[in-house]
Amino acid sequence: MGGLVAALVVGVKDHISNEQWQIFRDTGTAHLMAISGLHVGLVASFAFFVVRFLWSRLPSQWLRIPAPWVGAVGALSTSLLYALLAGFSIPTQRSVVMVALFMLGFLTRRRISIWRSYFLALALVLMWDPLSTLTVGFWLSFGAVGIILYGMKGRIQPQGIWWKWGRTQWVTFIGLIPVTLASFHQMSIVSPFANSIAIPWVSFLVVPLSLMGAVIALINHSLGSLLLNAAERLLAVLWPFLEFLGHYSQSTWVNAEFTPLALVTSSIGILLLLAPEGFPGRFMGVIWMFPLIFCKAPVVEEGTARFTLLDVGQGLASVVETKNHVLVFDTGPKLSPDFDTGDRVVLPFLATRGRNRVDTLVISHGDNDHVGGAYSILKKVPVGEILTSEPLLFQNLEFKNDPDLKDGHDKRNLKPKICRVGQKWQWDGVS
Repeated sequence: MGGLVAALVVGVKDHISNEQWQIFRDTGTAHLMAISGLHVGLVASFAFFVVRFLWSRLPSQWLRIPAPWVGAVGALSTSLLYALLAGFSIPTQRSVVMVALFMLGFLTRRRISIWRSYFLALALVLMWDPLSTLTVGFWLSFGAVGIILYGMKGRIQPQGIWWKWGRTQWVTFIGLIPVTLASFHQMSIVSPFANSIAIPWVSFLVVPLSLMGAVIALINHSLGSLLLNAAERLLAVLWPFLEFLGHYSQSTWVNAEFTPLALVTSSIGILLLLAPEGFPGRFMGVIWMFPLIFCKAPVVEEGTARFTLLDVGQGLASVVETKNHVLVFDTGPKLSPDFDTGDRVVLPFLATRGRNRVDTLVISHGDNDHVGGAYSILKKVPVGEILTSEPLLFQNLEFKNDPDLKDGHDKRNLKPKICRVGQKWQWDGVS
């Protein structure tokens, strides 16, 4: 878990393994490994109270400058430094602007509404980087905060932990469905359950311990290490819960064909569903969601085939589809231990086509730019047979106990076959 602690403290994610990222993606908790707006807000709040407390211990000073004013300046400075440490990403930009507006209102004794802060932050981020609208992070960051404000503010709020925390998770989950599916063509179904536990666990326990440990380690290495180890142990306690949810075979909803019509209608449906109680026709929002729920990828007709040549740079990867079958011919290169085009190009393409199985995998020869992505495909989707000129590359295949496999399919009996002149077969009326 040390790599996760490093990501939370200084934003360095190099030591997070592929298996850990997969669990985060399948549970919808990958945002926890970013130095997010929530973390910036926590740091600002902590700095405000600490600086105010320390300044109030100096009577000769706070008679001239009130302690809350100094606390506000300390909070703003600390949040800015922490955001810069995180690379000044869009979520941290938004958070720093909103902290600055809140503290400015505090210093000038003016109350700035949360919606005004939100739109001012939006305007300033766009002025700072107009091209940020081309990134998924922009839409997810501002979309999440906007939908929380829409779904939670302006209501007669009941008391209780469900309203304050559980409802927020469901509002965010439902509200971000269109953005998530439009961006990734899939989303985690277990996200509300995972986040309801993981967000408070990481944000209120792991992050404070990690940050305090990192700062104290500069002064007292032993005490700092003790706090960092405690943060690591807390992550180790949380991890089995995330693994359990992530390995559930139905944890991810893949929506192969997300159309502009589905984006528009589902957005209207979500605005209706999250409207306050008593809003006329609120539950008609379910009907507006139908195009999103029932849209399907275009079907390849009987007797026809669809050929797609994928862009994998130097190398080859192509897909042939008939009505009920899929053939993958070569899989592109493996560029590093953490990156191959089978995982990053071929599998995402199959997901957008609504295909969750490869009937035949053909590997023409053993060069890396043709076979590099094969292992990822074999590991993550069922494969009917392998045809290749290099059968020794696929001897002793066994992924039964691999943690990445959701359905645990065993490939010990998947023996590669040698390609021979004249081999042919027929699928769905296509030779």
